[in-house]
Amino acid sequence: MEQQGQVERYRREAIKREQEREMRREREQRGMKAGPNKPETQTNSADLFDIVKGHLMSEGYADTEEAALAIMTNMSEEWRQSIVEGLTFPLMLTKADKTGNTPAWQNRDKKLKDGSPMYKLAPHLLKPI
Repeated sequence: MEQQGQVERYRREAIKREQEREMRREREQRGMKAGPNKPETQTNSADLFDIVKGHLMSEGYADTEEAALAIMTNMSEEWRQSIVEGLTFPLMLTKADKTGNTPAWQNRDKKLKDGSPMYKLAPHLLKPI
């Protein structure tokens, strides 16, 4: 029984890796892959990838990360763009981001093109005065 659970877990992980590879290939085809002279583009892609995935999960389109990845694989560019355009900045970083060391947490000091912060800390992360 335990071995069957392990096999299922490995299968899910393999599906997830394949879906992530497919998303990377799609980003590369659209010219979003970072080259040696464009290191920031890759970070932007990773941030947007996580933002879209988080949106699908928080809005109830997907119950699991695997389901969100499956939706993203078949998502139209227009829908993806509408999600990104609907964002309000700065985005809130929570203790879960810190604990999970998410890409958002890793890039917490990142600025938008206009110089304003892309992320802000949630009140529970701010130290009392």
